[in-house]
Amino acid sequence: MQGQVVEVIREMMKTQGMSIRKISAEIAKEHGGSALGYTQQIHRILNDPQYEPTFSTVEKILSALKCSLWQTSQNPDLKTIELRLEALSSDVAELKTMTASLQLAVETIVTHLSPTSEI
Repeated sequence: MQGQVVEVIREMMKTQGMSIRKISAEIAKEHGGSALGYTQQIHRILNDPQYEPTFSTVEKILSALKCSLWQTSQNPDLKTIELRLEALSSDVAELKTMTASLQLAVETIVTHLSPTSEI
């Protein structure tokens, strides 16, 4: 996730002409805390590939950039969506078959366990 986060943050900063300090000031104004602390954290996110930021921190940075995590997901192509839908359809068909088999097994058990009315 780290690589994608860095790319998104850098691209949004470039697009909006915002510096790390402006982002930090916006986060501090909105959420409290030290702008300097946020500046250091953003620097670390952008420059340390081993650092894994918390979800909350990434969300605050994207919020300051007027962006949400939903907007950052890459748009898959139509073929990818089609393949996913086919896989889901196959899974649903398999679940329906298993459910029908289970229902038949339960009915068989109930039939064998129910008392017969032979008098």
